[in-house]
Amino acid sequence: MLDFGGRRYRADLAATAGSLDTLHRRMTRCPRFAQEYRSFMKTYIELGHMTEIPRHQIECRHPAYYIPHHGIWQASDHGPRLRVVFDASRLTSSGVSLNDVMCRGPKLQRDIWLVLLRW
Repeated sequence: MLDFGGRRYRADLAATAGSLDTLHRRMTRCPRFAQEYRSFMKTYIELGHMTEIPRHQIECRHPAYYIPHHGIWQASDHGPRLRVVFDASRLTSSGVSLNDVMCRGPKLQRDIWLVLLRW
């Protein structure tokens, strides 16, 4: 369980494992998808955006959250390209997402009505 400002969040490993099984089936059916996905994940690891968890630590006792992810093909000028989507807004069995319990940062965009008034 993670504790965010007094609210508890339980990592839903079973649901994430189900998503991972679906991802593996898709990779088996489409080798190009698998190659692009692995390349993306390797780049993320090299950039330090994530780390690979050793198998013996997957069911550890310390607080953890496994963000579900999936790939979608996106049209581009050079043909379809794979985009990996991380879904921290997916609800767990407790009905709460990771996004629901994270602290929100400052608003970075201007209010839409201020933008429209400048027209």
